[in-house]
Amino acid sequence: MIDWNCPSWDSVSCANNVKKRECVSNCNTKRNETISCLIQEESKVNQSEGNVSAEHFGLGSKAKAWISVSIIIIAIIVLALIIFIILRKRKKESSGFSDTELRRAVSSANS
Repeated sequence: MIDWNCPSWDSVSCANNVKKRECVSNCNTKRNETISCLIQEESKVNQSEGNVSAEHFGLGSKAKAWISVSIIIIAIIVLALIIFIILRKRKKESSGFSDTELRRAVSSANS
């Protein structure tokens, strides 16, 4: 019975989106195997039960940094809008009058 000894796919690096490894049998015969790096990455995603990271999409460290910065900026903008809306609502409640009512009162007082 032929028993093949092959290095793990994880220990082989990608070149042109292809991984190549050389396997040796107990009879000292050799064979080369290749696999697409995309298939290998998809397999890792399936094994990790759907935990997908930026590496699975081929994003570099600069892209990951920009994504992080963008998310932080968006979160700050959303938070600022929420605070603005809350403060504006409190201001209206404290005066008891809407902006339109205040404008009418000011314009009639000036006339």
